[in-house]
Amino acid sequence: MRAMIIKLLAKSMCFCTGSSILLVSSVFAQTYTKSATPWPEFPEPPKAKVEWVSNDMRVNGLPMKVLHFNSQVAKAEIVAYYQAHWDIADKSLGLPADSKVKGAVVSQVGKDTVIGKVHGPFYMSVKVKDQGLSGSQGTMTTSMILGVSAEINPKGVPAPSDAKAMSVIESADFGKQSKQVLFVSRNSVAAVKSFYQQSLPASGWTLLDLHGDGRALNGISGFVMTFVKSKQQLDIIIGHDVQKGATVVNVNLISL
Repeated sequence: MRAMIIKLLAKSMCFCTGSSILLVSSVFAQTYTKSATPWPEFPEPPKAKVEWVSNDMRVNGLPMKVLHFNSQVAKAEIVAYYQAHWDIADKSLGLPADSKVKGAVVSQVGKDTVIGKVHGPFYMSVKVKDQGLSGSQGTMTTSMILGVSAEINPKGVPAPSDAKAMSVIESADFGKQSKQVLFVSRNSVAAVKSFYQQSLPASGWTLLDLHGDGRALNGISGFVMTFVKSKQQLDIIIGHDVQKGATVVNVNLISL
């Protein structure tokens, strides 16, 4: 579950690191500092089972904590719950009606609804969608947005020379360190696959697993590869986005 969620975060570029959050950072940079406020506790959604995705993560350089939940109540009730919770929190702080940090921001991303709220130097957000007839599932993310700089640094993760890094997710949990980079390449899926098959063994890596046949399936074709070396593992997903005409490469370097 944790690996799947991190892959989805990488593919979505993690909505909470976008331009709107950087704008929030600039607005409040003079009010808060990195050390001024401890990490806030995230209120759990009603009738939900909650588990950690990562308690120590950086997405494009921004520190984050991410939780995943499955709830017995529908998406609309989850949205209403957080809107009410953060409205009560604002009133308890005595924020003026025109405060720029007052209230939650609700937006729609496909079938998901995102509820976000500035909390001191942090941005707290919930991304939720309906599940089944009456339930819902989603993620709860707390991001430090002040006192840090966003950056995309793929150093140490192998990729073809033309590949451009689009996002970097780093985490340190359960005794493992993970650095996952999402690349886009102009080369074909076959060429990227050949690059890893030839270059990694020359660097001491051993191919542990390879599956996929490169045929298109729902607009995406590709391969999944796993390499190991000493106490490290490389999980590589190579896919071709037919609509965009680009090869997408998701590389996860895990160190024990």
